[in-house]
Amino acid sequence: MSAATATKPKTPADSDLSFDGSNWEDLSRLCTLSKLHRFSGTEVDSDKTQATWVARHFTGAALDWLTQQMTVKPKLFDNFDTFIDGVKNDFGITDALVLNHQRVQLEALAWRKDWPTFFAEFDRLTQQCGMGANDTTKITLLTSKLPGALRVQLAQQAFSPTKYTEWKSGLLMRWALNPLGQSVKNDKDSKKPRCGKCQKKGHTAAECRSPASPGK
Repeated sequence: MSAATATKPKTPADSDLSFDGSNWEDLSRLCTLSKLHRFSGTEVDSDKTQATWVARHFTGAALDWLTQQMTVKPKLFDNFDTFIDGVKNDFGITDALVLNHQRVQLEALAWRKDWPTFFAEFDRLTQQCGMGANDTTKITLLTSKLPGALRVQLAQQAFSPTKYTEWKSGLLMRWALNPLGQSVKNDKDSKKPRCGKCQKKGHTAAECRSPASPGK
């Protein structure tokens, strides 16, 4: 392979994503990418080329479906939205299915060490689940996902705004001030002595009740 070939930039059709009919999110991501390519003036510049671009990433059952559809629908790719609606309909990708999946994802979303990433995912899922402007519901859900030590710390500092945006900005400001040490620790715990006998915190070796190690 020549140096020129090795350094050749990827084109939109080189995306690693694929849709085999089993994961609606893969189809959604491909549709988003195709729209971005179209808006940026690349080769995906019309409904037909946009639909064709997405179809070129079909594999497995989705590719089998495409093969069958192309034999009976010569204008399959002429309208992008109609093409995608047909895919969703034949693979059972309904609005109710998508919403239920997003609610499950939101419920399972856990607090992360990277607070901005957590909020990006939290905002995406609450918006998709219809909670976009509901401060009370979003705050209740957010606080349920906070680590216990952080909830205690916020309560001690009387941090309890009534708007979700204030919760988000306040917490992200804390993270920005200490992004590498964002895990919350109890100050009292950090000052406890460490036992020289059992290596546990909270007591000294003279107070240790752990049995002596074998041979001592």
